[in-house]
Amino acid sequence: MSDIDIYAGLGGGKKRVRRDDGKIFDSIAAASMSAYGYAGSGIKRAITTGRKAKGHHWY
Repeated sequence: MSDIDIYAGLGGGKKRVRRDDGKIFDSIAAASMSAYGYAGSGIKRAITTGRKAKGHHWY
């Protein structure tokens, strides 16, 4: 599996996000909601920079 899987859906392509413990989210927004309780930019920043967000690496 690649770090970010692109798949075609009704709304076009979506990015799936994987956390370092193996949990997979359907989108960056879904990952942000699980980690922060709101759609913040921390997960996207962590993916871009390679740093941690909420104690996890995100791919």
